[in-house]
Amino acid sequence: MDIAPIILAYLLPIGALLVAWGSWDEQRARTNTATALMVMALAALTYTAIGFGFQFGGVGLRPDVPAGLRGLDRLWSFAGGSTQTWGIIGLKGFWLNVPSTLPGDTALVFTLFLHQLPIVMAAALVPALALVGRARIFTLVFITMLMTGLIVPLIGMWTWGGGWLNTLGSDVKFGHGFIDPGGAAATFMAAGCITLAALIALKVRKSTAPAPAQLPPIYLPLRTIAGAIAFGFGWLAWLTTDPILQANRSIDLAFGATNVLLGASAATIVALAYGWFTTGKPDPFLAARGAMGGWIALTATALFVPTWAAIAIGAIAGLWLPIGLYCFDRFLHLDDPTGSIATAGLSGLWSIIAAGLLADGTYGAGWNAIGVRDYLGVPGQGVTGLLAGANLQNDPGQMSAQITGAITIVFLALIVTWLLTRPLRRLNERGLGTENWGSGTGDQVEQPRNQMHNHSNGASEKPSEEVII
Repeated sequence: MDIAPIILAYLLPIGALLVAWGSWDEQRARTNTATALMVMALAALTYTAIGFGFQFGGVGLRPDVPAGLRGLDRLWSFAGGSTQTWGIIGLKGFWLNVPSTLPGDTALVFTLFLHQLPIVMAAALVPALALVGRARIFTLVFITMLMTGLIVPLIGMWTWGGGWLNTLGSDVKFGHGFIDPGGAAATFMAAGCITLAALIALKVRKSTAPAPAQLPPIYLPLRTIAGAIAFGFGWLAWLTTDPILQANRSIDLAFGATNVLLGASAATIVALAYGWFTTGKPDPFLAARGAMGGWIALTATALFVPTWAAIAIGAIAGLWLPIGLYCFDRFLHLDDPTGSIATAGLSGLWSIIAAGLLADGTYGAGWNAIGVRDYLGVPGQGVTGLLAGANLQNDPGQMSAQITGAITIVFLALIVTWLLTRPLRRLNERGLGTENWGSGTGDQVEQPRNQMHNHSNGASEKPSEEVII
């Protein structure tokens, strides 16, 4: 397999970094970019050492994987032994060492690793960029290693590596099992939940005193927009180069890429229009975050929904983003200047639920070895949600699988992160403001650039300030 296109997928973490970089002044950028580079490097090493083995150690037991991954054939299961039924965690591939006695059954191991790594690195940046300057370096290191060595691989194994969510269709008759090609929607939703749990555990909050709603500052809008574009190109490269998806003949990757592109475009326009309507001018932060939310929202759905549904999913993601930003800021008082929870967490959640709602049954016949010849009595029917296409049967079981997966991921990411990060609060508070790695200041709240103001007279008392909701 030609790996050159896979290299383009590494625009994903680069784009995520550039979007955040646009919100930093020169002093913060100098230290924060170094921290971001450290996080990506640490994520790569941790995922190589244990994460990849936990996630894909048993993927070779899936019936639909290419022959080059059959050597990854060990996992631990509730059913006992190395069986795919109720698989919990992979047990092969640590440090990318995959011993095998059969020629060719490990030929795609390094390809799969190179393909999955940019998603892991980009997801690791989600909590790191929200916490940088608000947490000490050892806290960032701990959260990155916990995330890329345990939480994300465990969720990835369940959703894409042949684990129990994958097999809900055959084990309990929940549709075709949990649907999330590549596991990216689940990964980013988990990243948003990890960020939420870390902010709460470390008590990184804004003042509860009444204050106008505000958007984070934008110092370099061109860099922010360029980052969103790079993120999108990386996403397209990642989707179309997945070695497992390429081996599946029941899907059309070109169709999926088209849906992703159109859905992300709709999300960008809606988020931009929302900002324009509420502030009177386009806001680069909402535009960039809206685009990223759109890419994430189409991950689980793009291969299985009609084009009109992809556009609707993107539009809803673009609307949900600023509303989510407002709710986390106003009601939970969380200090999340990058908008990570809304961008990654809410978009990933919507992607997972939308697959159970809008998949129309046209694509994905035989997905997860379910309905290879016919499904629900209809020959060739594929993955189907509550709104089936013409002459096809709707499938409430698919929504059950998606909801089961979403609840599991949210609870795992929130509970594990909070329990293991909460003991670090006192140590983190004790060192904040004296350690120069991070923002260099220890400040926990950004200076506002956008605030609520009265539009009743058609003009603002402060022309440079903007309302976000």
